[in-house]
Amino acid sequence: MKKQLDKIAAAGGEAGEKQDPAVSEKTDRIKILYATSELAPYAYTGGLGDVSASLPPCLGRLGAEIRVVMPCYRGIRERLGDRLHSAAQFTVSLSWRRQDCEILEAEMDGYILYLVRCD
Repeated sequence: MKKQLDKIAAAGGEAGEKQDPAVSEKTDRIKILYATSELAPYAYTGGLGDVSASLPPCLGRLGAEIRVVMPCYRGIRERLGDRLHSAAQFTVSLSWRRQDCEILEAEMDGYILYLVRCD
């Protein structure tokens, strides 16, 4: 993975720069699914939320295709508002019961956010 990220970084320039679209078309894009329990400013108690909020956009500027997945905690849907839409709905069998679940999706700055809702 380091070799792929080095290749992307070499093609895209410095971490703070926007990537040239012509370069990104020619470069194999690494796909990263970042699973976290915290994401600032929506749900965090400290450092993990801060890193989860800053790392995906930086990797995206380097040319990686980033998706972030986290639980849909109470209040997040209201804070994201119209940016969220339902991407999938399904039922999971858990021993003696069935749990309805939904994946909500929002396009963020440089990455796609998935929220897993099971209430």
